[in-house]
Amino acid sequence: LTAVFLGLIASIALPAAFFAIPYLDRYPDYGVARYYPYFLLFLAAMYGLVSTTDMMWFFFIFWQMMTLPGYALIRFEHRKPENVRAANRYLLMMQIACALTMLGAELLAVSSAVASGTTLKYDFDAVSRNLPVLLQTRPVLVATACHTEPRPRSPGLERQRNEMAITAERDSLLLEVAANGR
Repeated sequence: LTAVFLGLIASIALPAAFFAIPYLDRYPDYGVARYYPYFLLFLAAMYGLVSTTDMMWFFFIFWQMMTLPGYALIRFEHRKPENVRAANRYLLMMQIACALTMLGAELLAVSSAVASGTTLKYDFDAVSRNLPVLLQTRPVLVATACHTEPRPRSPGLERQRNEMAITAERDSLLLEVAANGR
């Protein structure tokens, strides 16, 4: 799976790098030399993020290494106020997502260690080995750590909520089938 994501990142990054050459020619006064280091650091962080096996510390480091250059890239055209607002929103959303991801990783790792009676390990292999046990003993915890369902804010979103519930129900059945080996 890591190889698939590495290939996907590379296949998107290469055209983005080539597109940036003529695009940046339009912005000589924006300090074009700032763009490429941020872009390369962003790519390196994404490569690290998809190839780490540690769910906690290295994942956090690579997440932050991806977030900060991403913020600088979004804010590249800093003279436009909408870009500054978008960059600030991005930074806030990424920090919230990081906190929730770390909380989910903590829940899964601790529950996995308790369910299997092993020591606490924050790696994907240990959690995935114990996932069938977790699904049988603590299915609500796994659902909480892996999936949250937004509440509709208007009656028009009720249909989307119902579709999401059907999708979540289907996903839980597939996880149950995978856990039981049937």
